[in-house]
Amino acid sequence: MVASAVVAAALLVGCTPSAAPGPSSSPTAKESTAAPAPSATADGPASPSPTASVALRGPLTLPSCPDLLPMSVVQTQFGPNAVALDVWSTASEVMAGPAAADAVSAAVSSEICAWGIPNSDGGFHVVAAELTPAAATSLISSLRTAGTFTEQATGARISFTRDLENEIGSYAVTYIFDQTAWVTAVGALTPAGIRPIGDAAMDAVVAANRD
Repeated sequence: MVASAVVAAALLVGCTPSAAPGPSSSPTAKESTAAPAPSATADGPASPSPTASVALRGPLTLPSCPDLLPMSVVQTQFGPNAVALDVWSTASEVMAGPAAADAVSAAVSSEICAWGIPNSDGGFHVVAAELTPAAATSLISSLRTAGTFTEQATGARISFTRDLENEIGSYAVTYIFDQTAWVTAVGALTPAGIRPIGDAAMDAVVAANRD
């Protein structure tokens, strides 16, 4: 059994987060056919700046897990032993806070994926979702009001990133928005390591919805 412990902490918007237990069941590794990338730490190099956004018209196509995040990105940020894992939580369960959990529960559509190192406590989730314009605006406002995130903007793309703690240790979350597309990456990485993963996943969402 794989003991991966990527978790969602209880982050009350505007309040200090408290630790939450890890997943109740262990994920299993999926076979990976990608060639290993060079080893890197969680503080590895950031991905290139996102490309200019295109107009996204719903309903959006959300890539399946193999297409959502290239294994080269996974292994650059998480190490050469990282592989795709079976998902062991729902999208709302991995969100770092009730505002995000409510938003993904009410999303037009969503896709959750997981990667990590088998037989370890290391791993992360990525959730791609489509929100209504009103829901996207509301969630972005909530994250800004919280005052605990580092916000960045590149063209139409807005991201909110922060580090968190639970009983297992440190982890990080990034929320990335491009119009009504929303990507969450959360897991056992630093903010510098989780952000390139979220950007790469959003790049895949945008690419899947080009006219």
